[in-house]
Amino acid sequence: FLGIVLNPSGAGDHVSKVDAQIRRIKELYRSVKSGLPWKLPSLMIKDLVAYSVSRINIFRTTAINHNICPKVLFTGVKVITKTELAFGDYCEVYDGTNNTSASR
Repeated sequence: FLGIVLNPSGAGDHVSKVDAQIRRIKELYRSVKSGLPWKLPSLMIKDLVAYSVSRINIFRTTAINHNICPKVLFTGVKVITKTELAFGDYCEVYDGTNNTSASR
């Protein structure tokens, strides 16, 4: 890989930066899970972890020299916090009908 410095570590080694990031994801996961008004189904655990990682990637880090959050740097899509829903939010959408037999 050009410009990438690999730092291999063996099995059982603890890398403090990685351990801190995993701990941060677990903390956010637990805080969101405890705030849910319903019991989290086991099928949604994966979604909650992905949500937690996406929320962490919205904030700027000191590891990147640019004044851009990692999510924008990776995807190129600007983050709009006013329209994003929190995990577990329910949204009811109604697309009007004209009461004909045409397909909808």
